[in-house]
Amino acid sequence: MNRISVSVCIFVMAVSFGSVRSAKSQIGATEAPAGFDGLTNGFVPQPQFDNDRDVFEERESIDEGLGPVYNAQSCAECHQSPVTGGLSQITEVRAGHYDRATKTFSATPGGSLINDRAIDASIQEHVPVGYEVQTFRTSLNTLGDGFVECIDDATLHSIAAAQIPLLGGTIADKLIMVPVLEAPTPTLTRSIPAQRQARPSTGLTLPR
Repeated sequence: MNRISVSVCIFVMAVSFGSVRSAKSQIGATEAPAGFDGLTNGFVPQPQFDNDRDVFEERESIDEGLGPVYNAQSCAECHQSPVTGGLSQITEVRAGHYDRATKTFSATPGGSLINDRAIDASIQEHVPVGYEVQTFRTSLNTLGDGFVECIDDATLHSIAAAQIPLLGGTIADKLIMVPVLEAPTPTLTRSIPAQRQARPSTGLTLPR
């Protein structure tokens, strides 16, 4: 699965960071340029982009590390509209519990994602009793994740902290600190909005 993670990371970066460089040179906020055409933005040569896209579209098997629970056999099965790496018509189940007394939300054991499929029926995931907060969410667009990575951690933390008093707790983003495996030191971490978590079972990783 390591080859998949590295290639997918390069693929997502390739469709993101070329545009990031030009966007950062602009004064003020600008719309993120988008080119859903399957072509490299110049971050990597087109042949490498095509190869990384092939890995992103590759269907995995149990022998290759698929499972034990999962939603799809390839990254592109859930990220393919309008092109590979995009969003999807696929929805995933998320669940948790909201404690009205403490006004806190807790995800189901192992995380809020309830995987749709498993390599064995005996380990098929179901929403546990007591986790009444349930919703369907579409697979997110990976094209443009590089823009999120260009935002300073402190900015993300301040936005999340301001949401609670500003919106009365109706919306409160959650930031998750994840290790940056490509960093010179393994202690370096990066904040990502909870909505942009990737599913480890697909082999998809966020660019860092």
